[in-house]
Amino acid sequence: MRPKGQIFDLRTFRADHKVSQKELAERFGRPQSFLSAIEHGKRSAPPALLDALAREFNVDNISDYLSDPPEQTFGSVEDVKNSIVNSPGGQVLLNEFGKKLSPTEIKRILEIEENEIRKSLAPISNTKETDAFADLVSLLKKSQEKADALEKENRELRAEIERLNGLLPKRKK
Repeated sequence: MRPKGQIFDLRTFRADHKVSQKELAERFGRPQSFLSAIEHGKRSAPPALLDALAREFNVDNISDYLSDPPEQTFGSVEDVKNSIVNSPGGQVLLNEFGKKLSPTEIKRILEIEENEIRKSLAPISNTKETDAFADLVSLLKKSQEKADALEKENRELRAEIERLNGLLPKRKK
């Protein structure tokens, strides 16, 4: 039995034993689409199928055709930025900019996105990807600082407007 999560390389197995997907499907009474799904990593090969293949083709070590799934990676900082923009939170941010979000609202959305990014990228160990993540966190922090500055400026402007309104003569109704 294979360890959970391993991928069976059915395509290589078939090539080594000079058998087509169709022939294999007929031999084992399985739909060809089932074998195709295994070959494309959309489906895991059941242990019973692995045992049957080993017996039928007299293979002593079927584990030679097993491998661990590839690690999920991000290609570049730009890819990660695009994934943020295309995320639900990123779409909300983009849609709401047209409605003039307050700095507090922008900051909150950015905090949510940063938390989601941290969760999804927590297992990353690749230096390039770690650097990309650090760049994104830095970008988000700068955005939060700008949102804070805008919020402060907004408060100051409101206070100044109130002060100036107090200097104006009262209108008669």
